[in-house]
Amino acid sequence: MRYCKYCGALHDDEATVCPSCGKELYSNVKFCSECGAPIPRGSLVCPNCGKPISEKKLKYCVDCGNQIEEDSAFCPKCGKQLKKFSYCPDCGERVEEGATICPKCKNPLQSSQSTTPKKFCKHCGSRIDVDCIICPVCGKQVEELKQEPRPRPQPQPQPVTPQVIIHNTNTNTNTNVNRNINPAPVFFGRPKDKWVAFFLCLFFGLFGAHKFYEGKTGMGILYIFTAGLFGFGWMIDCIVLLFKPNPYFV
Repeated sequence: MRYCKYCGALHDDEATVCPSCGKELYSNVKFCSECGAPIPRGSLVCPNCGKPISEKKLKYCVDCGNQIEEDSAFCPKCGKQLKKFSYCPDCGERVEEGATICPKCKNPLQSSQSTTPKKFCKHCGSRIDVDCIICPVCGKQVEELKQEPRPRPQPQPQPVTPQVIIHNTNTNTNTNVNRNINPAPVFFGRPKDKWVAFFLCLFFGLFGAHKFYEGKTGMGILYIFTAGLFGFGWMIDCIVLLFKPNPYFV
């Protein structure tokens, strides 16, 4: 019995493919590409010329000292595990410790090992960040949109009005008192009786009688020669005199 150099599983000496991982172990017959000598099955170096058979770099097992390929995870002779493994948190594939991307699902491994909490999409089941609202795998919404409350407006500070202190000690000792509280209205002109002027205008207005009564001699003469400004002045004066106060001043 021997150990698979990739997964470390036991297999028969005659097996050419690992029954556990399915990778090719060794061919039945190999020949050295340098000298053409036949190479025993499982040999990594030609026993005739010493040339490495595999183009890959070689290393030695830390337990048995057997020369093996550098990317071997287990020694094919003693079965010693040479590399440490971890598992992808998304698909469960075994990956080499320190790898940044899973070789199966191609998801980054650094984010899965971070302290960011995770959750699962309710539509496709993918593992996503806990604060995701839209699933980055299937593109469907997994959470309701959160509406942040609007901040309340802060009250504006009121401007401080400076206090003005007046140090004025002036005392007014004026004792004059204005005794004329409601002075009588002052009228300019001569008082005339409203009704006297109205009836003079009504009966003798075409001859300017009311104008002579008011002391307007020029207008009275004009009314005589124009028959009360052709009747229009007489009619207007009658209306105006009717609405004047009694007495009125001219």
